[in-house]
Amino acid sequence: MATDETPHSVALKKLLEKAKDTISVEELNERLDGLVNGDRTQAEIDDYRLHRGTVKKLTDEIFPVSRLLRYRRIKNGLVSFPLDSHVPDAWLTRKGSKVGIEVTISQGVARNVLGNKLVKAKGAVGGYSGLQDDAKKKAIKAAAKSERAMYSTKEAQASVEKGILACLKKKNAKKYAGMTLLIEAPLGSLPFKRWKPLVPRLKKAAKDMPFSQIYVVSKSDKVMGMRIK
Repeated sequence: MATDETPHSVALKKLLEKAKDTISVEELNERLDGLVNGDRTQAEIDDYRLHRGTVKKLTDEIFPVSRLLRYRRIKNGLVSFPLDSHVPDAWLTRKGSKVGIEVTISQGVARNVLGNKLVKAKGAVGGYSGLQDDAKKKAIKAAAKSERAMYSTKEAQASVEKGILACLKKKNAKKYAGMTLLIEAPLGSLPFKRWKPLVPRLKKAAKDMPFSQIYVVSKSDKVMGMRIK
């Protein structure tokens, strides 16, 4: 191990190399669990919070796909991640078929604001801001400076629904025909039962999308998701 490497950086490098080739669903989840539960330096923890550097593809593509597989209770099969800018972000091969998975992050701006807060904070910080990805700079700066905020169920529902609808609009293109769309959203801001009223409206919005299947999964470690097509 090189002098500037850590056990975590070595494990991460091996995972990315394996994932770019082909990795079993079981091994993928085991390696990800090892990264999360293993020792990390403060700088490495901050990289996760800020979704930067070597871990960006991990947090933006690999972790969401793993959460989708857990949500769907898929334990067998092979996964590969091109780790480039081409479509799709991942391939899942199982039962003789190969399906592309396109990943998109809902309310990524809000996620980044929270990450920066966690890096700078010395105590607890608020996890909810309601920011959308088209938020103005003024609103982003205000959210970055705000303390922990109270929010109602309706506010959170409206914010998350708006973010998901924006993702659907952004990904409505013929090149995705037959693929699976995976939207990562901040579902952890409410108990899962509070998201159920959104499902009929989201299904209606997703009905004519080119994807064969569309799922929304939570960013949180708790397995939480919903199928909207």
